[in-house]
Amino acid sequence: MKAIDAIDSVRALAERAGRLSANTTAGPFFSTVGVDPRNPADRLVHLSQGGLLLERDVYLRDDDASVGLRAGYRAYLERIFTLVGRAEPAADAQAVVGVETEIARAHRLASDGGDPEGPAAPLTPSQLNSAFPGFDWVAWARPQGID
Repeated sequence: MKAIDAIDSVRALAERAGRLSANTTAGPFFSTVGVDPRNPADRLVHLSQGGLLLERDVYLRDDDASVGLRAGYRAYLERIFTLVGRAEPAADAQAVVGVETEIARAHRLASDGGDPEGPAAPLTPSQLNSAFPGFDWVAWARPQGID
């Protein structure tokens, strides 16, 4: 929790997410190593969207079921944060739900015009920084030994 509290920049967030991915804890997306479909002798890091505990639509809908699920999730997080001694467990729980809601808004669906899990051209971390600005892919990759 101290390491998460110390995040003060996009680079620090990316580096912490990379450390979490390196030890298979989790992060805002999923990464696995797999075969390059264009050259089976090579390996690539495959990225896909993630970072949500609840289904994407539960964060985005305002029907009674979704509102209830979010409230239950917030209560669960508040309880966990209380047990680990966080100073403001309710605020921390709300912040987590807020971040996950923003991640849900950014998630793409196949119906949005393409398969979000489908193949894409390989990119280096530096190329990812150019293609997908706003997140430091180099800082994310470094703790995992990805170049």
